[in-house]
This record gives sequence, structure tokens and C-alpha cells, in this order.
Amino acid sequence: MHARIRTAVTSALLLAFAAALPAQRDKFENLAEGYRVFVHKSIKAVPTEPNEQQAIAKWSGSLEFKDKLYRGNADCTALLVRIKKQKGPTTGKGPAEGDDAEKGSVRDDAITARNAGTSVEEFLKLRGLPSDMSSTGDEKALKSKDGVAYVQSQAMGQIFDDRKREMNAVPVVRSYMLEDDQELFGIVAIGPWLDPWKDLVEDMAKSLQRTQLGAEEAESSASKFGNQEFRDAVRKKLVKGWRAFDTEHFIFVTNSKDSALIQQILVDLELMRLNYIERFPPVAGVNLDEVISAVRFCSTYDDYEAYGGPAGTGGYWNFVDEELVLVDMQTLDPRAYKKNPSLKDIQVLDILYHEAMHQYFFYANGNLAPASWFNEGYGEVFAGAVPDRRKNEIRKIDKNKFRLAVIKQAQKSGNWPDLQRLLRMTQQEFYGQGVLLNYAFGWAFCFFLDEQKKDPKGNKQWAAIPDLYLENLRKVTQQKKEQLKVDDKDKKWLLPLQDQLQKEAYEATFKSMDLAALQKAWIDEMKSWKR
Repeated sequence: MHARIRTAVTSALLLAFAAALPAQRDKFENLAEGYRVFVHKSIKAVPTEPNEQQAIAKWSGSLEFKDKLYRGNADCTALLVRIKKQKGPTTGKGPAEGDDAEKGSVRDDAITARNAGTSVEEFLKLRGLPSDMSSTGDEKALKSKDGVAYVQSQAMGQIFDDRKREMNAVPVVRSYMLEDDQELFGIVAIGPWLDPWKDLVEDMAKSLQRTQLGAEEAESSASKFGNQEFRDAVRKKLVKGWRAFDTEHFIFVTNSKDSALIQQILVDLELMRLNYIERFPPVAGVNLDEVISAVRFCSTYDDYEAYGGPAGTGGYWNFVDEELVLVDMQTLDPRAYKKNPSLKDIQVLDILYHEAMHQYFFYANGNLAPASWFNEGYGEVFAGAVPDRRKNEIRKIDKNKFRLAVIKQAQKSGNWPDLQRLLRMTQQEFYGQGVLLNYAFGWAFCFFLDEQKKDPKGNKQWAAIPDLYLENLRKVTQQKKEQLKVDDKDKKWLLPLQDQLQKEAYEATFKSMDLAALQKAWIDEMKSWKR
């Protein structure tokens, strides 16, 4: 009796959800891509990554499932895709053909590799998604709004039912493709293929309609700013709820409604850029005035993770997409804090000052990152910047409170680092075991060196280490470039040599240095710091 009642109630709820679908949908239309589709409001439009060309629109959200195979919440994503049946990117300009095809940037390679698929299976595989697709069998084919039947396929996966403590096999990818001689066009749905996700996606597929191609109206950037082509390309990827702002050297995109914080960030981006240039001028031959940097600011942690932000972080510099991504740490959902308690100690402007330095060095240092002790250490030094926006200057560089707390905890346990080991760490080693301590000691060492530079009585040899290291890194890089006869158009040659060049720069900088004396003075200084 009770089972029948539960079944009847569940069925009634699902019917009610299905009936409510039309009333709870948003219309999305794109003339340039030639489509119109209605999407349920339980999933939000999410920007696609800068290098994404085959997924032309994206929606994502967390849904609650009450199915016999799975009860709980799961993140679900719907992609509207256009896959050409010949090799190469779907839209836009790929790397040049001919002799220069192998000399493009890392970003050129990423665009080509990511968008090279010519089938749904390849599309999924290139994005690290389940790709063992098979037909949905005798299931009745859905039709688009235009009355064209979809080619339907799915990939199976395992999902853990926390209530029953068991794994169940369910479809985790479902595709609805309209196919012709030239392309595949349709929806790829990622998530447990159960209600309510199933109903939501089927309704979306039924509403999908091709429209006549036309010119998409897009907000233009102010003509007084340079590199209009890049700025306009960023604007073309804006989705509902997102806006773009221009400064002289940045384009800033956000879905935040916090106008005061947005204005602070816009001012600080330019202010910090000047500070980076003053402290570490660019390598010879680099014209930074020609560089326009992209910055994305997500208003919620769900938006941040849906876009690709690593869990437990507050921002990151993506050198492949050449985009700095941040999230508003002051408006985080309590669930994000529960999963990552350390997020409570992070401020968005601190993250901005750190990650924007990585972005600066990518361009100013000829695409070669310094060793992690320097790169992350100075990122954390700049995170302590105290701006005076009325005077348009950095008033001071304060101690990094978050990293200082880790230093003081290490002092209690006597867990001091071996300086030589820290300075020789590769990026992989730095980000490995003990990464929290590595960040803290990287910051402490760089802060200590800068304090030596500021102090008239400071050790001049130690004060010169940062600039000497950067000079040596650039010198060995130029020597290697000349030795290998690298073409100036080749932006990829550095990647496999990064660890080697950083090692050579370390040896050139510290070969005559008394590291034991330096380590002792540094640790003594850390012991004297007050929280």
C-alpha cells in the first residue's frame, strides 16, 4: 500500500515538473550561429572557455534526483555543439598554414587540438568526458522544433547512490544530433540520465530550432582603447547576465552586480600592472602597450566551478587560454565554505594581485615562468599590496597575513625548510606534498629579500637576488634560443625546456652564495615576525 502511494506521489511530482517546464524556461537565440532554444531556469547559462569553438553555448546547474537508482544532488551540464565533419576548428581562424603552422603559440595549439573532433565521440574524448557512445536502441526518436528527427546516442557510467550505498549503472552522457553532409548540430547532456534531468533535456531538444543566419548584435568596446579585434572577440562569447568593461590594458567580464567591487578591480588592475612593471621591467623587445589581458570575475562559486575553476581555489591564471579567472569570495555559498574551510581566509583582491602578476609575467617574460619559489612567492608578496586609489599608487606592501599564519604554525613545530631544496624545486615538486608550506616559505623568502633591498643596512648581495635571478633566467633563455636557432614566431619551444632553464638560472644566481648564512638569517627573521 505504502509503495503504491509513494509511486503515485512521485509520478504526480514528475508530471507537475514536466507541466511546469514551458512556464519556467528562458529563450536563447543567436543569429550568428543560427539557433533558437528554450532552456529551463534550473540551469544557468555559463560562458564557454576562450579556446572552445565546437561548444557554442553551455548551461549548467546542480539538480536534485529522487530516482530509485540515485537519490541526491548532481551537477548537470548541457552543451549546444556544432561539429564539422572535416578536421580543423569549427569557426574562427586557426593557425596559419604552411611553414609557420608549427610555429604558433601554445594557445593556437590548444584551439586546434580541442576543436579537432569530427564526431560526438571525438568531441567528448578531447574534453576528458565519457566517450564510449552507443545507440539508444528502440527508443522513440525525438524531433527538433523544425520536425527533424535526432540521431540519439549515450554513454554509460557508474553513479554512487549514497542512500543505498551502492553503485548503479546509468547513462551519464546523452546526445541529440541533427546530422547532414557537413556537420553535426545538437545537444550533448552530461549528468545522470534520470528525471528531472531527462525531462529537462528532452524539452530543450524539442524546442531547438535552426534560424536564418544573420549578424549578431554585440556591444562594442570603446574605440579609444587598443586591440579592438581581441576585445570584440571576448564580447562575442558573452552570455545572458554577463557584461564586459574596458580599461586601457584589460578587458574585464563579469556577472557580478557589485558595482563598487567592480570599480575597485578595474582601478586595481591598472594600478598593479604599473607596480609589476616598476618592480620587474619586461624583457627587451616586449611592448606591453600592445598586450590586452582578459580577466573574468564570477559572482558565485557555482559559476566559478561550472566555468572550470579548480575546487578550493579563489582564482587562477590559465596560460593556455590566456585568461585570468576570479570568484567573489565575499558572496560564497555556505556549501563552498563547508567543503573548503580555508576559503574563509581568502580575499578576492589578494587573489587578484597574485594572479595578475602571473598574467603580467607571461607577457613580460616572453612566456617563460620563473621558478615557483619566485613566481608564487612574489605573487604572494604582491597579494599584500595596500592601494591608495585616490593617489593612484600602492601605499605599501604589507605582510601576507594568510601565509604568515602558516609560518608561525611551522615555527611552533620547528618545521623550517631547506632553502636549497626550495630554490631548486620544479613546479611539479612545489605543487606536490607540502604545497601549503611551499607557498608560505616562497612568500617569506621573497618578502625577506625585498626587505633587505628597502633597508639601507640590508645585505646588498641578498637584496640583489630577485633581479639577478630574473636577469640570469632571461640570459640563459636567449642563449638557448640562439643555440637552437628558434624562429621568433615560435611561441612553443620553451615549454619542454622550462625546468632546465630554471635550473641553469638558479645555478648562475646562487653559485657563489653562502646559502647556509642566507638560510640562517632568513629563518631568524621569520622567527621575529609578529602576526
